[in-house]
Amino acid sequence: MYGWHQDECTSISGRLACGIPLFSQRLVIVLMLDSRVHVVGVQGSSDPGSHYADPFGIRLGDPVGRLTTVRGKPDASYDDNDDLIVRYGPTTGINWQYRIHDTTIVQIELSDGT
Repeated sequence: MYGWHQDECTSISGRLACGIPLFSQRLVIVLMLDSRVHVVGVQGSSDPGSHYADPFGIRLGDPVGRLTTVRGKPDASYDDNDDLIVRYGPTTGINWQYRIHDTTIVQIELSDGT
């Protein structure tokens, strides 16, 4: 069973943001929670042949072109430092967000929009 130490969590707006490293896969599971989980994400690098994918078949390391081919035009996008974040779904409801660095997907998140 995986867990985290308190020093791996940061308080953000009354919620805990925690990262759980999975060293054998070179991935980090990201959680944002208070009394319930609001965001679940995965970030890091992965073998393109990996079986880790979202329900749409998008994997870490996929090119952005594959994302738009599979999911179509995103509902929103914005710059975050040197990365692009694209969102599929409503701002205030269940949505998927993908972080793109250069032309590669480096993070996938599922959020409840709160």
